[in-house]
Amino acid sequence: ALQRIGACFVLAALTPAVSSLHFLEPYGTTVLHAAGQSTTEFGNYTQYIETHNASLKPAMYMIYSSLSVDMNDTIATLSRLQRQLAGYGPNEYVAVQLGLCCFDTNLTADGGLDESIKVLAQSLISLARPVYMRVGYEFNGQWNSKYLHQTTYPAAFRRIVQQLTAEGVNNTAYVWDYTADASQDRLDWHPWYPGDDVVDWWAVNIFNGNSAPSSKDVAAFINESASRGFPVMLGESTPRTIGSTNGQMSWEIWYQPYFDLIDRYPGTVKAFCYIDRDWNCIPNCKSPRWPGWGDARIEVNNYVGSKYLQALANSRFIHGSTKEHLLAAVNQDR
Repeated sequence: ALQRIGACFVLAALTPAVSSLHFLEPYGTTVLHAAGQSTTEFGNYTQYIETHNASLKPAMYMIYSSLSVDMNDTIATLSRLQRQLAGYGPNEYVAVQLGLCCFDTNLTADGGLDESIKVLAQSLISLARPVYMRVGYEFNGQWNSKYLHQTTYPAAFRRIVQQLTAEGVNNTAYVWDYTADASQDRLDWHPWYPGDDVVDWWAVNIFNGNSAPSSKDVAAFINESASRGFPVMLGESTPRTIGSTNGQMSWEIWYQPYFDLIDRYPGTVKAFCYIDRDWNCIPNCKSPRWPGWGDARIEVNNYVGSKYLQALANSRFIHGSTKEHLLAAVNQDR
């Protein structure tokens, strides 16, 4: 069992690998299947899969929220999620993968958001299901202006986890999420590490370029996680600029290497999270926020869709089913 110890402002050193399973880690070489990252996208992805093989639907739902002085938006987001999940049938039970963003690390580390963390704690407890929370995801990305300091980010991470634990949160695994898309001077993940005692999972996001499935930096991160005994989540995955619409070419360039990456690390990569999105039309088709990222929906291309379903049929993957099925598939002991 894992024990959370240490002061909020101490940057814990890297320690030797542990042999026991981490919290909410799947047993053996099994891998959680997750998708997102909006209600519509998750619904369309799930519907497409169920149309062909209902046993292959995702076991985890991706969503995002924030930690700030004003928690009204976060309360509303997680309350909607709770109502949505409560409406699912008995064979549609899913865990939650929550990306927690946008907190001021100085303010958080100093205790300035403790009251907001208490609000977050009640929302997490109310979900009453396994939650995998990526705390300050893509921590080393230079676009995350609030995480620029390598000393305050680990301290803020520790503060959040320790405060949530003190508030009685016992259904949440804490995920440390790295990006290989960061600038060269920010690719070393070690200065950002908050400590083994507050981290349950390591995670890396898979896109293209230096964050492609074949990236050396992605491999180096996963290799270190494996050597230290931590499970890895592919926290966000989408074929950026490649898309799904080129059929066989899309499959060979991105999807096949992606599933090969999962296969290459049995017992280490324990969850993958696919973003089934038409990036050309977010927030709208005339003014996309991510121009050129392409359409990554598996359901719009028969070749990609068929091959994707074949890949999901591997018995290693944990798909959506009953509550009992999911809870039996993961370690619930700290």
